[in-house]
Amino acid sequence: MCVLIKYMNADSKINICCEVAYKDTEDECFIEAMKNFRQSYPGKNRILEVIDAAALGANYN
Repeated sequence: MCVLIKYMNADSKINICCEVAYKDTEDECFIEAMKNFRQSYPGKNRILEVIDAAALGANYN
């Protein structure tokens, strides 16, 4: 499952990253994606939103 994570970094800039997680349930995928995000983006990053990328339309912002 491809998961988009919208987050704010220490400079108050809002960014989006994509994490891929391979788990049995949607909840487990979201948890795995957030763990991967924390390892890939250390520091004071505040997660604002976690979204299943497959459920998005073309106009996400």
